[in-house]
Amino acid sequence: MRFAVSLLSVVALIHLAATGAGAQRYTFQHYEQDEGLKNHDVFKLIQDKTGFLWSATENGLFRYDGAEFRRFGTAEGIPESMVIDVYQDASGRIWTASNDHLYYLADGRFQVLPTTLGAIQLGPGQRLTSIDPRHILFLNRNKLMLAQPTDDPQRWTVSPYFNTRQTTAHPELLHLHNVFADSDGTLWLGCARQLCRVKDNRIDVLSEQQGVRDEPWLVVYRDHQGWLWIRSTRHISVLAPGSGTFVARDITPESVSAFAGSGVLTMAEDRKGRVLTQTSNGIARWSGDRWQVFDPSNGLDFSDISTILSDQHGSLWFSTRGHGLRRWLGYDEVKNWTVAQGLGNDIVWCIFRDRQNRLWLGDDLQVGQLDEQQNRILPPPGLPVNSFQKIDGITQSSDNAFWFVNIAGHVLHSNPITQRFKEFAKIPDIARLFADSSHRIWFLSREGLYVTKDPVANPVVEKVNNPLTATDSFVDAAEGRDGTLWFLSDHHLYRLSGDQWTEIPLDNAVIQGQMRGIAVASDGTLWIGGGLPGLFHLRVDGDRSGFLWRQ
Repeated sequence: MRFAVSLLSVVALIHLAATGAGAQRYTFQHYEQDEGLKNHDVFKLIQDKTGFLWSATENGLFRYDGAEFRRFGTAEGIPESMVIDVYQDASGRIWTASNDHLYYLADGRFQVLPTTLGAIQLGPGQRLTSIDPRHILFLNRNKLMLAQPTDDPQRWTVSPYFNTRQTTAHPELLHLHNVFADSDGTLWLGCARQLCRVKDNRIDVLSEQQGVRDEPWLVVYRDHQGWLWIRSTRHISVLAPGSGTFVARDITPESVSAFAGSGVLTMAEDRKGRVLTQTSNGIARWSGDRWQVFDPSNGLDFSDISTILSDQHGSLWFSTRGHGLRRWLGYDEVKNWTVAQGLGNDIVWCIFRDRQNRLWLGDDLQVGQLDEQQNRILPPPGLPVNSFQKIDGITQSSDNAFWFVNIAGHVLHSNPITQRFKEFAKIPDIARLFADSSHRIWFLSREGLYVTKDPVANPVVEKVNNPLTATDSFVDAAEGRDGTLWFLSDHHLYRLSGDQWTEIPLDNAVIQGQMRGIAVASDGTLWIGGGLPGLFHLRVDGDRSGFLWRQ
């Protein structure tokens, strides 16, 4: 019996254009204590230039190398367990923050940043950044501080960024929520209930006259197209390149846009340049003209997000306050459908894309079509609901008629004009349906091969009465670029070249039976796998075969 696919995963098949995600289901990998991250409460997640992931957690700083998490504690120079921030400056130096200390990594060990400020108070959020490697900025008790190295690379001076004259003229600078350093050195600060811009010692306080609402702005983000985004707990606004006025870009409705909970507001961008941020119970993604919202109905089984990170490979990561780390599996490549979107059940036997670009799905209980507008799997017209189960093959002949076969060997054929189906033939149990480039339809059964040589002019299913194949149990077929057909059974490999059938001898000690799948590479070599043999690479010269690689 051919393997069924549990939980349909279709790679890059459908582009969702609707505002909502239409209850599309996605899969997220968990990274928690069992995976080596010894604390679920993660304040910040970054990826450094070498590819390591750094997590600032309630129980220390962790670095992930793709295989395991390593904790940086007292032995590495961080005696405190509560780590609330981590940052990498332009020189590649790693900085991390506890509630009351800043540390930087030097020569494999973290060093505490000395200050003469007395007790300092740091916090999570957009509060640690740099203009360049010699000008490190951080918020201490909501005031902006500047750390600079002295001539001794192990010594730093720390002082307020703004002088008394500046804070007297602009008292908003004593009540900062965040700091963002732009690529040209401009600083953007959420200041009291306005937005402050600092460039070349000039301080501008932007307010409603510039499109900035009267409320605390907690996040500033510059995307790769040059748009500046600002975010409060309720609203989002953007500043176009060259413009002087912000415009609203709120997520609607407001009940979805409003942010609450113990997460940390954040904004990020995926590899396609789409901006992401949190909603009241999930995330939203700006796709150029609308927000697309993802929530628990899409498989988000976590909340209180503190970081959204697109890594160097385009994978999307989330750090959370209380749920560890999550990675979106197959982000923008794999989309899932389950019974919640109309499957009869989650055991999928067959997937087929027809010439009209419609997606057909055969599961344990039914045949369905994906309705892209509703993002649901619906019964196809012309076929009674639940009338055909465990469908193992679908193809379309040149007259646009459809051919279905299930594992019990029942063959359905549709009228190309009315598209109504009727049972056409009954053959032995089927493992596969295969259509070749000559428009023949092959039925791979447990009792030999069957074929429809001309599905349009003479749609007759007949058995291939060749002694080589008459009684074998077939599982898969493939076609090479030269039109050669290859047929695979549990124990044998057959070649059909023109009208000539040939059995290709295989080493039984290697294949051990239970072969299940075959594919033809562009160079004509064969890949065969499944069951006991695992996977092997094969070259056929004449009537002889040789293994190139095996697992």
